Amino acid sequence: MGNIKRYIFFSYDGDTFPLAYNLQEEGENVLVCQIQDAAVLGTQNWAAHKEEPEVRRRRLSLYDGMLKKVPLASAMNQLSAIKNKGECFVVCGDNFLFKISERVMAMGFDNGLLPTMKDHEREKDRKKSKEFVKKNYPGLKVSESKEFSKTDEAIKFIQESDEFWVVKSDGNFGETIVPDKDDLEMAREQVVGELQKGKSLYDKGKLILEPKIMNAIEFSPQMEFYDGEPVCSHVEFETRMFGSGDIGDQTGGNENLLIQTDLDAPINEIAFPEAMRTIAREHRGLFIAEAGILSDGKDLYFTEFQANRWGWGGVFSEMSMSEGKDGKISNYFESHVMRENPFQHKFGSSLALYTIRSDKKFPALNQEGLSINLKKGVEKDVFLWQCKMEQRGKEKQLVNVGYRELDDSPLGYVVGRGETMEDAVERIYETLKGVSMKGMYFRPREDFLSKDYVSAIPNRLNFLQDKKLI
Repeated sequence: MGNIKRYIFFSYDGDTFPLAYNLQEEGENVLVCQIQDAAVLGTQNWAAHKEEPEVRRRRLSLYDGMLKKVPLASAMNQLSAIKNKGECFVVCGDNFLFKISERVMAMGFDNGLLPTMKDHEREKDRKKSKEFVKKNYPGLKVSESKEFSKTDEAIKFIQESDEFWVVKSDGNFGETIVPDKDDLEMAREQVVGELQKGKSLYDKGKLILEPKIMNAIEFSPQMEFYDGEPVCSHVEFETRMFGSGDIGDQTGGNENLLIQTDLDAPINEIAFPEAMRTIAREHRGLFIAEAGILSDGKDLYFTEFQANRWGWGGVFSEMSMSEGKDGKISNYFESHVMRENPFQHKFGSSLALYTIRSDKKFPALNQEGLSINLKKGVEKDVFLWQCKMEQRGKEKQLVNVGYRELDDSPLGYVVGRGETMEDAVERIYETLKGVSMKGMYFRPREDFLSKDYVSAIPNRLNFLQDKKLI
């Protein structure tokens, strides 16, 4: 153990459980709290939706038999008894946990990832964030947008418009909708169809329509601070779910690549101006600044903030980049506390694994209870999310938990690292030879390294390098 004597994790849907488990396996002292009732979060987002009994059962079963999980009241009682608070690292993995985070800070804990209400609002309130960027980010443009109070109003506008539109839900009630067709009529039908399907969610908040940037180059610079001091930075690239090329749902991450950047790289001067650094200095512990950016090949456009939280599965790419010779992810956390760059490698990568078998009894969910087998030696490069340990006869078996909808439910991630993109990606597929589960889906190596379409990861990386932004 180093300077951190205890890790404390708070999570609603098990997002940080893979980190807690890996630290536990490294011999670290870990306390894990799973929020049982979303009502305590005090915010309106996807977690606040009515939870069906079967979904709740599965959510609360995540990491059963692998981590000892305690409810919120018990966790708070244990925290109140801790005297050496400075030796703890507290993780609230998503900014919608801000009420819990602020309670923890009020108790005197200031080491860790501790988002505030302002962080949550910076991500949730898209309109306000754009005004902030217009005022403080001279290097980024902001697309003019249309705003609608009702889904039917937005649908009528799209049907009558001769432009391509991207739809965002102000408040993150519904998924962002990006048409993937170059034919206007088909693109219009795609967007309208998704809006009609998710009408009840989109009607919960305002809808924001932005002109689609055709053949867009997308990337996300990120800088991490500790007690307001810049520690490390990288640029993240991810491809979207199911299907290679410029087709498939434009939501979620499937392939993820990170490249370490110098703190004074030109892209960091653009993405993290003084106004954002001032916000960082107001935070104790770990502060994660991120700005989503699109380019048409010439100008850079702001999309949205990912405010003081890790990206999934970018965090697993980060863990992979931070592993030293001992292969421990604790190096990531210890380095931040020491205000040192944790990255030991130039590139980190992760690949999402999916269960695509539908449950016959609950069609919206994945089939659960499928055996997961890991060959000895690959465990450190596998971060499973939807899993638990189950007793089968005299043996214990690692199995999947079919939690959440089919298109929004990674089983977990396999990671890689190296001094080149190719090395980092190759390590993933070597590790995959030792990972087995019936019906498991993942994107092939050829798609990860392809240059055959505009939005391919290597093309986006080359764009930043050619423009001398990194």
